[in-house]
Amino acid sequence: MMRSLLKNKNGFSLVEILVVIAMLGIVMGAVYTLFITHQRTAYTSDETVEVQQNLRIAMDAVTKDLRMAGMLVNAISTTPIMATTDNTGPKDPTADLIPGPDPGLGAESPGSDTVTMSMISASGVYARVSADAMDVATLLVIPAIGAQQAADAALFIAGDLVSIIRPFDTSRLNAATYVVSATTASSITFTNNVVEDVKVGDVLAKINNLPAGAGLTPYPNTVQYAVVNNGVAGCPANQFCLARTANGDPAVIVAQNIADFQLRYVLDDNSVTAAPTDRTLIKSVIVTIWGETATTRGMSGDIPKIRQLSSLVNLRNRR
Repeated sequence: MMRSLLKNKNGFSLVEILVVIAMLGIVMGAVYTLFITHQRTAYTSDETVEVQQNLRIAMDAVTKDLRMAGMLVNAISTTPIMATTDNTGPKDPTADLIPGPDPGLGAESPGSDTVTMSMISASGVYARVSADAMDVATLLVIPAIGAQQAADAALFIAGDLVSIIRPFDTSRLNAATYVVSATTASSITFTNNVVEDVKVGDVLAKINNLPAGAGLTPYPNTVQYAVVNNGVAGCPANQFCLARTANGDPAVIVAQNIADFQLRYVLDDNSVTAAPTDRTLIKSVIVTIWGETATTRGMSGDIPKIRQLSSLVNLRNRR
């Protein structure tokens, strides 16, 4: 019996081989489909997480500037919110890179909102004087408090333009600006003597200058947020980005994957409007930002994953 089995040289039939190949093909096809589906889900999930991160970055930047808007700015000359545009930003519905209805609007949006704020320092660089002085080139400033806080003076560098502000009445001690020549952890030295009678607590604010040839140093600085199209200020192709512009300098991209940027303003009577006629009545701003996936849209039937973030920001520096 054993010898007969060993001598049996019959192989698989063609039908058996074809059946096995067909079964292996079905199994491999299922495995491949599962792999592709998992890969697409992973890529889409990664970009969705990136969209959510961009929304948080954008909201943090806008919130920070709104809370600082109007700080030390003389209310007689300006307000924290200097200008607004409602739904008339750079997005063009006839050449929209993102087809279909914009999120939350019910129809194709003619554009995202813009907002312009008044700031003493568009870069947010300040130092507080720690000793009275007059007609000197070097002013002492309060040093760092705590191990993780950088010294205020270290934020200034040679060539920076500085204005001196008296906090109690937000007055500017001199219409001119002083140019920084050197700094230490507790002092700032200027190219010329500070002729004013500087008091303890006065604030030194870095003034962001206008581009060369654009005119005199602005007072106060202005910061504008707007949505820009692909290719503008380095915004990637087939995307919209939230950009920040200070004093007309080239725009700086704050966040990518932005689909829309909408602002609503809460007035003193608690009414809400998208286009305030009297900006001195604005007490809060409702910021809503939409983000969407761009590079992985083709993996989900050309339908982007959309995320939204909203926040109510109170203006701290109203007069």
